[in-house]
Amino acid sequence: MPATRIILADLPFRDHPVSFWQRGVWPASWVGNAAQPAGAGVTAYRLRFTCAERMTARIHVSGDERYELFLDGERIGDGPERGDLRHWLYESWDLDLPAGEHVLVARTWWLGHVGTPTPAAHAQYSVCPAFLLAAEGAAGPL
Repeated sequence: MPATRIILADLPFRDHPVSFWQRGVWPASWVGNAAQPAGAGVTAYRLRFTCAERMTARIHVSGDERYELFLDGERIGDGPERGDLRHWLYESWDLDLPAGEHVLVARTWWLGHVGTPTPAAHAQYSVCPAFLLAAEGAAGPL
């Protein structure tokens, strides 16, 4: 498998040179599909990149509401785990990347807010359909 899901003992990006209040909590931003119609929808995000040499890249990802993650055509996992609007969860992955071209794909889906024609379950909290990826160390930013 080209990726391993990991559990962190500490928060990511604690040693970032710029204070969190100047840059936000992570050195990344949520991305969304501005053309997505109201209600349920599925969007895919693709990142093509090249590694000059073999490396391990640590990434942290989340989605609103759900995502599946693929590396070079192989499904490596999904998420995020259940939480709430004040405790949004993310997953961390170590990607084993040989030298060469790679493609990372996230397929996200959103079921809509409670009260919309296709409401999500009450346990599925949401702000808006979006995806977040932040890479650490030599991999960042991918």
